[in-house]
Amino acid sequence: MKSIQTIYNLSEKLYQSPEDEISSIWTEIQFKTIPKLSSEYIEQQILPKILINVNLSHPAQFRVWTCRVIGAVAEKLNTNIFQDKLLPKVQNLCQDTDGEVRSSMCRQLNTIGKTIGLRLSKSLIVPEFQELLLDDDETIRDTALKCLMETIDFWDTDIKLSVVIPTWKKLMEEENFFSLQLASELFGRFIWCTKDQTNEYEKQCFVNWYISNARSSNEEFRRLCAFNFPGVLKSVGMKNFEKFGLNSAITVFLNDTNIKVRETLAASFHEIAKIMNFTSFQILQPPFIQLLSESNISVFSALISNLSNTLGSFLLDESSRKETNADELLFLILRRERECLTNHDIKWRMHEELIKQFGTQKFAEYFEVDQLRDYCIPLMFKLFSENVVMPIKERAIQALSLYMEYLQYQDLENVCKQIQELKYSSTYKTRLTFLSILPKLQPHFSSHFIISNFFDQSVALLQDPVPNVRLKCISTISLMRKFLHQSQASKPNIEKLHILTDRLRNAIASEHDRDVLNAIRNILVGGEISLTRVKNFLKNNGDLDIKFEESDAFEESEDTRKKEREENLLRNEYSEELRRRKEKEVIIGGIVGAPRRKSLQPNFGTKKKNSISSPATSGKGKLPVGPSQMQSSTSATANTQNASSLTSQSNNSRAGKTQIRKKSAGTILNSNPMITHTLNDDKCSLPVLPNLTVKPHLTQTQSQKSNSPSRLSNPATQKVPVIEQKPETAQLKKNGSVLKGLGNKGITGSGGNLSGNLNGIGVVVKSATDRHTKSAGIQLRTNQSGNSDSSRGKNS
Repeated sequence: MKSIQTIYNLSEKLYQSPEDEISSIWTEIQFKTIPKLSSEYIEQQILPKILINVNLSHPAQFRVWTCRVIGAVAEKLNTNIFQDKLLPKVQNLCQDTDGEVRSSMCRQLNTIGKTIGLRLSKSLIVPEFQELLLDDDETIRDTALKCLMETIDFWDTDIKLSVVIPTWKKLMEEENFFSLQLASELFGRFIWCTKDQTNEYEKQCFVNWYISNARSSNEEFRRLCAFNFPGVLKSVGMKNFEKFGLNSAITVFLNDTNIKVRETLAASFHEIAKIMNFTSFQILQPPFIQLLSESNISVFSALISNLSNTLGSFLLDESSRKETNADELLFLILRRERECLTNHDIKWRMHEELIKQFGTQKFAEYFEVDQLRDYCIPLMFKLFSENVVMPIKERAIQALSLYMEYLQYQDLENVCKQIQELKYSSTYKTRLTFLSILPKLQPHFSSHFIISNFFDQSVALLQDPVPNVRLKCISTISLMRKFLHQSQASKPNIEKLHILTDRLRNAIASEHDRDVLNAIRNILVGGEISLTRVKNFLKNNGDLDIKFEESDAFEESEDTRKKEREENLLRNEYSEELRRRKEKEVIIGGIVGAPRRKSLQPNFGTKKKNSISSPATSGKGKLPVGPSQMQSSTSATANTQNASSLTSQSNNSRAGKTQIRKKSAGTILNSNPMITHTLNDDKCSLPVLPNLTVKPHLTQTQSQKSNSPSRLSNPATQKVPVIEQKPETAQLKKNGSVLKGLGNKGITGSGGNLSGNLNGIGVVVKSATDRHTKSAGIQLRTNQSGNSDSSRGKNS
């Protein structure tokens, strides 16, 4: 506090300097320090000087200084002290003989009125305003009007009806240039603050005066009217938009010959669209297209600075969602973007501002996904390869990352491939762009998505010949390590941590750049510490499903949310694919005859489950059936066919035998033409076994009754296949030899018998060398708990 007092005392001496510049500077310092002083100091040191200098015997310069000091100390003094000692002096200064003193005191009335309150202001300050508004000096009248409008929210309805509105009515009748210019500047604030106190007729009168000024020959009047157009529109409302003639005012501003008028309208166009709400596009489409096609650079620049906000307001209008309207706007915006790139008169900052609007949420929501995929995303990749400044590329990266969030799975895969191709570019700037994309993907995609698509490409750039690329790669590797920490502590992630550490250690031996070498050493120390924590964690816990301790709770939840969104996207793609296949299936006898093809559902790091789906039960949104469901479904079908087979036993003289065929889509067991089962290649891979036939195993009761060929071909007498899943590595043994190639499933046997698990289907294998006399087999069964047992099959 003492230092403030010292500064004030120093400024009090120096503000009276004969040099105008020094005097003005120290005068401002003095008035800035007064609010920081204590109330006691003001009452003891400053208040006596005010009371002395306010007398008319002192020069006008002292009285002007006194007026400013009164406004500065008004908030620090007690209300009673101010009312008793200073308020009479204020009234005297408002009626001073010197115009500069009256003008200076008028500027302080706003602060004084807020200090003493509304009740005292209505009786003591408002009369002074009224006298100043009628002053002979035009400057003082304009100052009084400006001060009154600055505090218009402070005044109640009575003051607005008795003072403010009559003052404006009288002002409309004047022809003074400065008064009309000030009125044009303050008209928007006036009509908005008095909209509840004026009737419709008065509003129309005020708007008519406004439109007449909009057609004035004075360019400054027209510019000020364009500036106040949003306030006027919001005050009268959309219901009076055409009635009051405001639609014609927009046309007048659009076709104005003065660039400043069109530029002012373009700068406030997003506010106009926001006020018009649900009818914004219908009314503003022609003006918007006209401004978007504006040849003047300053007008176009003012429009695109809030382009996304304008499009966001257009979204509320249903008419803007028509495909033709969106295409027309998008093509026009893309054409102007090309002009920004090729026109040398346009600076790159304007081009950057336009690309910035491309990367906003409202821009992406306005246009359809197909339009973003076919036009906007190729434009971003084109900017990556063109010779543009880095800030423009950063804006393009931001826009591309946002668009990828809206794409379907197949389109997203294609974009990821295009991003990966940037790594192989011969231009080092393009490779830097590839490394710059990965951090921008983090807000939109999970860490698992980024690692699975871009880990190998980013790590490979450690061997790039350009030092700047290698240095950028180090920061990307640090980000990848963070992503690995956020993911589950699985074996692939731990292997990737090992790969990062090994690559960095190898890079140290061959690195010659000092900056890159220091960056590698820093990240290598952190990587080794992280890897040590992983090893200790696995050693102590042994659970790979628990996440790292370093992961932040908020980041984990955000990453989980993104991963769930990606899985839902792929699940929707899978359901749509099933729906299309369902429509193509042919229904024969109530049973679907087309076997289910290989599933296209992507794998999100989960283990594949071996399952066989029955064609009769497969459909959109249905998961593969289990063993019990397969058995019940096949049994029901077999019983139905058994009844028909008994009536035509004489016609079925030949026994149908089940054969194993290997096809590209899978191994199909054809026990009946009406019932088929498919084994997918990725779930069960069978080696080529020459001269083998497979016969369904029969129970003891069925084997006794299967003397006739027709009974053998009857599906009702066949044993239902049993599903089994085996995690062990499979091998095929025959006569002591080992045949590999079954993947996760295998067939084992000794001598002339073969036993195996054909993707969970129990079969009996019969040697083809002696089909009629030699037959032996092993049937694999799986109960509900998943335990398997084997038993010798009966000779048929």
